[in-house]
Amino acid sequence: MNSSKGQYASLPTSDESAVTARNHYDEEVTLNLPDDHENEAADSQRRASAKNEDRGFRRKVSINIFIAFALLLAAFFSGAAVSLIFTSTDQRQALIYPTDYPPARDAVEAATIKFSGGAYFDEQGEPYFHYDHDQARYFGPPSHKIDRAWDKIIKHRYFLISDEEAREAWGPDYEQYYKWPGQDGISSGYVAGIDVLHKLHCVNHIRKALNPDYYNMTASTKFQRYHIDHCLDIIRQSLECSSDLTLNPTRWWPGLDDGKNFIDSDQVHTCRNFTKVRQWAFARWDSWHRVGDRHSPPVNAESLGL
Repeated sequence: MNSSKGQYASLPTSDESAVTARNHYDEEVTLNLPDDHENEAADSQRRASAKNEDRGFRRKVSINIFIAFALLLAAFFSGAAVSLIFTSTDQRQALIYPTDYPPARDAVEAATIKFSGGAYFDEQGEPYFHYDHDQARYFGPPSHKIDRAWDKIIKHRYFLISDEEAREAWGPDYEQYYKWPGQDGISSGYVAGIDVLHKLHCVNHIRKALNPDYYNMTASTKFQRYHIDHCLDIIRQSLECSSDLTLNPTRWWPGLDDGKNFIDSDQVHTCRNFTKVRQWAFARWDSWHRVGDRHSPPVNAESLGL
């Protein structure tokens, strides 16, 4: 028995067992609690760190996306601006021709113009024009107002150019052309004018020929008829030369001959800005290039055999 006592510990009572078990459990719980808190703290720290890293990553991505988007926008608008500049420049260059008078090329500017003067017909088929209230009139029953409108666009259309300019414009045979001798302190020079103003003069001359009594024009005279034919042919050649490709539709007019379609010429065209061209020509005239008596004998009359 003693040996047994030496080999085995005495069994605890139930209360003691409960206490021991409880103490053992409490110790295990007590010992395990610090590990759980540390793990939770570590997990929490890792989660916070991961969250911070994720937040930082997302911030970097957002910043990079913003920068890329900003650069893309800058590139787009820069490209669009450059494209507009080049388009404008290309369009202007397309309107400049090798035969254009070089000093006048600076006046070339593209303009989008809607034509007027198209045909309109009322319910009875009577034709009429539709103009804006403040629009200049160049046709209709002759009047001082219409004549003034024409003067503003074609008067003072001739100016003088130097020998150097004449050679550049007309080549080595430039001396065949009329050279005004000069007077009243104005130097001599070759009398010249840009063609658009000459063609407009021709249109105005034909307009006047339609009203011979008002303008005291006798169309039966040989030169008068010749002048009209000259103007008509110059205008024909000019129209063929420009070969405007703007597409004109037609409109149906119920009152016209019990129903008929007629061309609608009031369409948008790409043009040279005539106002700038006219201003350039007048500025050239309104200086030392002003032409005096254009009918004075030429300087080179002898060389021309006159």
